[in-house]
Amino acid sequence: DGSPIPKTLNGSFLMDSAAFTYLPRNFNLLNGKGKIRFSAGDMFIEDLHVNTGSTDLLMNGNMKNLLSLIDRNTSQLTLDWDIRSNRINLNDFKVFLKKRTGSVSKKKKKALLSETLYQITRLMETSSMRLNLQAKQLNYKKFTATGIRTSMQLDDDAINMKSLVLEHAGGSIEANGSLRNETNSNPFSFKATVRHVDVSKVFDAFNNFGQQAIAAKNIQ
Repeated sequence: DGSPIPKTLNGSFLMDSAAFTYLPRNFNLLNGKGKIRFSAGDMFIEDLHVNTGSTDLLMNGNMKNLLSLIDRNTSQLTLDWDIRSNRINLNDFKVFLKKRTGSVSKKKKKALLSETLYQITRLMETSSMRLNLQAKQLNYKKFTATGIRTSMQLDDDAINMKSLVLEHAGGSIEANGSLRNETNSNPFSFKATVRHVDVSKVFDAFNNFGQQAIAAKNIQ
């Protein structure tokens, strides 16, 4: 719209007891405490402590060349996250199994800083995320794991897991694969290596994977 968006921006926001909503997924984060820092054309999120449901997260991230991408309609922003957690409950992240739905509505033209922040938010709508995650514990319904380490990428229509390592039922599991976001289902493909795991506990944790031909009580 011809707004003079600056190519460099320096400064920081200090946050305490902040709340965030990631509009494309309608994903809420609470009790935010940390810093957002702008340096030249880059944005950095530093030591951001947040909660969502029963999950706690310590997040550090960056978006390189952010301001230079604002006026390029064909450019896609990539957000790099390094995340640590004491406990992750996957039930708190079900919104990421759906396609993006939110959008940022255009507001009346305001001061330069407000317009710049609006353009940043608009660009983040179509961003992809690269995540490196470490967690002490992970829960999903009856499934519990420890020592989680994973690297994944979240795009508009898929979650691609490049590597996942965790400990469960006395052994370890290493996996990689992908899950697609479609309207009525989430087709997935995974390859896993299982070492020294009590298989009956795995079947019990996942409710026999939706079948009864082989049940947890009948396998050892």
